[in-house]
Amino acid sequence: LVIRGRDQLVESRTGLINCVRGLVKPLGERLASCDADHVTTELLADLPDRLRQSLQPMIQAIEAVTAQIHALNLQIHEIAQRYPEIKLITPIDGVGELTALTFLLTIEDVTRFNKSREVGAYFGLVPGQSQSGDSDPQQHITKQGDPLVRKLLVQCAHCIMRHNAADSDLRRWG
Repeated sequence: LVIRGRDQLVESRTGLINCVRGLVKPLGERLASCDADHVTTELLADLPDRLRQSLQPMIQAIEAVTAQIHALNLQIHEIAQRYPEIKLITPIDGVGELTALTFLLTIEDVTRFNKSREVGAYFGLVPGQSQSGDSDPQQHITKQGDPLVRKLLVQCAHCIMRHNAADSDLRRWG
């Protein structure tokens, strides 16, 4: 519940930030590039007064949501301490406590999978099939299973495969 609530807050904050940037751009202004955690009223300092006053309530809402996200991050950290199993996958570059805990809690009982490759299919991370006669075209992933876990796993894969990521066997395989 805490993890899913955090995810919803992150999506809401992203929507608010995109809205602020979208409102400023047609007026010929730009907000400085920054991490979502650093969107504060100081970001509006270079804007004209009328525009700054209009956007102030939205920036304050972003700051409040960010504070709630940080509070939930602390709760997630406390919950993660109860599951020492996550230490098996958090050493992987790009995999953090949030992803490891979400993955573990969604799987629950690992004995229900006969092979490790079945876990990918459980989360919809395998290509779909559309076989007809001699035709067997490559399909997109099925996207079956839990969308939050799939999203987090794909984000981890992007972190592992990014240009300046640490070298690892997993990265070389990817």
